[in-house]
Amino acid sequence: MRNAIERTQIHRVDMPAGTPGARPDTGDLCTTQWEFRSDGRASKTRHAETADGAGALEVVCGSDREGVLLQDLPGEAEAYRSNDYVFRLWVCTDTPGAVRLSVDDGISDHQWTDPSSGSSDWECLLIDGIVSHRATRLRPCIHVAAGCRALLRGARFEAAWVPALEAPSLEDLTEEIRDEDLPRLDRRILDESDLTTSQRFWREQGYLILPRFLPDELVDAYCCVRENVDALGGYDSVNPYRQVEEIKALCLYAPLMATLEELIGEPMGMHLNLTGWISTERNWHQDDYLNPPSVNNHYAAVWFALHDISPDAGPFEFIPGSHRWPALRRDKVLRYVPPQDRTGEWPKTSEGFICPLLEREIARREATATQFLAAKGDVLIWNGHLTHRGAAPRDPTLLRKAIITHYSSIHRRKDAPAPAWFEGGGYFF
Repeated sequence: MRNAIERTQIHRVDMPAGTPGARPDTGDLCTTQWEFRSDGRASKTRHAETADGAGALEVVCGSDREGVLLQDLPGEAEAYRSNDYVFRLWVCTDTPGAVRLSVDDGISDHQWTDPSSGSSDWECLLIDGIVSHRATRLRPCIHVAAGCRALLRGARFEAAWVPALEAPSLEDLTEEIRDEDLPRLDRRILDESDLTTSQRFWREQGYLILPRFLPDELVDAYCCVRENVDALGGYDSVNPYRQVEEIKALCLYAPLMATLEELIGEPMGMHLNLTGWISTERNWHQDDYLNPPSVNNHYAAVWFALHDISPDAGPFEFIPGSHRWPALRRDKVLRYVPPQDRTGEWPKTSEGFICPLLEREIARREATATQFLAAKGDVLIWNGHLTHRGAAPRDPTLLRKAIITHYSSIHRRKDAPAPAWFEGGGYFF
């Protein structure tokens, strides 16, 4: 639930103001603000008068390239970060799907318009979402397909933080992702006749344990370097692999990367290391909701045991099969995180309301947690939708020597640097 009265408009752009059936507030169609880009022959824009006497902007695109109207909103990007936005436009076109809306925040390009929308009568197209807390700009875009003609008016963009009036339910934070957007093994409908034993177990349970998988020399080489870090929490950065070759050698071990591709179906790239030698003590959560929506669980995490793990040291815990529970989504979770808390630490903030919901779901389903009591060289791979946590240690003096690494498909992280190849056998961002 949302309190519309508390919405504070950050910015508004009109082309022109007004609604179908009424003349615009002004005669200015803002063509000086909306930049038109098209490399297609015969593409053009012009003012047009509609049958009801209202002004509009006519866009005609050549047959070889789409046209894009865009506008960079003025001011600092900070003003727009981590805010709900709504972008709407009235459209009249003879070609359904000819007009799409997107919002480019410098991190990703959100395009959520229904591809079948648009008709010969005036129709309102609308998309909404949340601007990334890493945004570098805010650019609403209107795309008109090649070979199409469209009349446009009443474009409006609003961005604001709308506080929730009540705590969310799990249903408020989750959604069912379409099968075609998920990795093959995560899909609800699948011919399983050709699955390997590992793929079948992954599909059913959402994790895979590989005992004594890592060569001692790779583990020992990394531990020797890691012991020079005078902090139980490990490296300050979550990307130490960029400087530490021993991390690349261990975490991009060729047989591991081959297994990840077998499970996810696409080449994977390393993008995060957690290098603490004590439990993270992060409570129940999933991982994939931390990502842009385009990733859609083409994602996995790996727990590398660097020595024998004591059950009193706060072992990794997970709920087998919970990857088939409702999937948390970043845009839905962020709606309940105030803007001032949407920094790099927002995942921890969100756990304040996510963890109790997952605890209730565990109890409702009468599910049982499993501990990963690993020996040196063991590896655990888990699904991005699997519910898991780092347990609190019963003996805080005990070390839990591990490195936790996260991987995404190299084809789906538009928000990350271009993937690079490590000669040891895998990609990293």
